[in-house]
Amino acid sequence: MRTAVALFCLAAVALLAVAASLQFFGLLHGELTPVVGDDVLQVVGVRSPYDHADDAAPVADAPFPPDPETLVTDDPVAPSTDAPQAGATAADAPVAAVPASSGRAVRIIGGPGIGPGPAPGGALEREAVPPAPPEAARWRRFPRVVIVEPGLLDAGKRKLRLAGIVAPEPDQSCRRAAGTPELSCTQLSVQALRQRVRALGVECQVSVDDPSDPVVAPCRIGKTDLSLWLIEQGWAHAAADAPDAYQDAEAKARCSRAGLWRATEPPQDCPAP
Repeated sequence: MRTAVALFCLAAVALLAVAASLQFFGLLHGELTPVVGDDVLQVVGVRSPYDHADDAAPVADAPFPPDPETLVTDDPVAPSTDAPQAGATAADAPVAAVPASSGRAVRIIGGPGIGPGPAPGGALEREAVPPAPPEAARWRRFPRVVIVEPGLLDAGKRKLRLAGIVAPEPDQSCRRAAGTPELSCTQLSVQALRQRVRALGVECQVSVDDPSDPVVAPCRIGKTDLSLWLIEQGWAHAAADAPDAYQDAEAKARCSRAGLWRATEPPQDCPAP
């Protein structure tokens, strides 16, 4: 009876030992797989009892160590000293590595035709910003202007000269109307422009980027072109490069003997009155 009990106890201890061994190797496989990989555990013969038989692969087929051409690393790689094979092209040449003395971790991706980018050197230079283009001329309002001389307006911060006209000569004498005393044509031209502008203010087509003083610009009151108006009244000449409308207005003023042309004979090509 004692012998049977002893044999039973020995058998139970043996079964417990086998179970403990299987559990130990299973835990060992689970702990070491993330560290050294399943392929290494297969080489040393450590396998989990939970692995499937059809998943096992021969040790000879395991890629250990990995293929160098498919390796991607953040560490500098020493340049290859292998001689190029016969018939190889420049794209198949080994990729030169960045020297490790640079002190920086360089990501190198190997492969035919892939080379490392140029390493930056020196301080970065800031490119000069190109200057902004000058502002285009646009119509601006000047509420208070003073007529300084024929065609010249003082707008406070800058002066404006009417475009397309030539002022009368300072020593030229004119009459406002028949039977009136002679006065300076310059003075009469200023008086006529003052009466037209009064306190209405003017609009002139200028650019704030124009450094000229005075700035030559067309000016208007409402729809009235002040340069054209002065020519029509006979108190200014049309400039040589003035628009055709200015030239026509001067011809009409000469024919009607207005302003500057009162004491002159009208041209022969004037239309009959």
